[in-house]
Amino acid sequence: MVRKGKRARITQEGRTIIATKALAYPRIPRTELAEQLQGEFKREGHGVPTIETLERRISWYRNHAQDDPQDKPWSIATLDKFPIPTEALPIVLWVWFRQQERGYPLSIREAKWIARLYPFYGDVDQQLKLAQELECDAKQWAVVELITDVAGGTLDWRVIQIQLYERLINQKVDPELKAKLLSAPKDWPQEKRRLTAQREEEFLQRKKKEAHDERSHNQKG
Repeated sequence: MVRKGKRARITQEGRTIIATKALAYPRIPRTELAEQLQGEFKREGHGVPTIETLERRISWYRNHAQDDPQDKPWSIATLDKFPIPTEALPIVLWVWFRQQERGYPLSIREAKWIARLYPFYGDVDQQLKLAQELECDAKQWAVVELITDVAGGTLDWRVIQIQLYERLINQKVDPELKAKLLSAPKDWPQEKRRLTAQREEEFLQRKKKEAHDERSHNQKG
């Protein structure tokens, strides 16, 4: 177990790693999570921060996420400050009701993502049939956006655009072309990134698996 650590400068990618863990596992105590992060930093070849430094970062990310107004419950009343297109309201209300039935609030951030994504899920009848899939995708991107916000970076929209294009043409983009499209621009300094396209995709795959496991568990229950 890596414990002592050292005074290491935390890069933008390192801040993303901390924010991702801090928000994905809110119930893990700070010290325990900090110890896990030291191990991950060592495996990734980053300078290993001290436990105290990691604990402060974990607390800051968790507190900042809780304070963000976009992560408060959505309702019609929130449209004044956080508008969404009128044509998206029916599907947002549909997902909101599904969430209410299960006892979970729909956040403003999630509602905004539903409004962004829903045109790629077919006509109204198809959207209602695919509401669960749309809901999961919106939640995943809302989490990615939140992480990029609290870590102080900029969301890499290329991953989203490629996924939406694949849905539009109903087939996967050629892997070589996809790799080329996701490669970092030469004028995009590493320190300006918060989530690389590859890390975003890895995170989304993990969240999709977690959502699938949760649905399977609920169906068995």
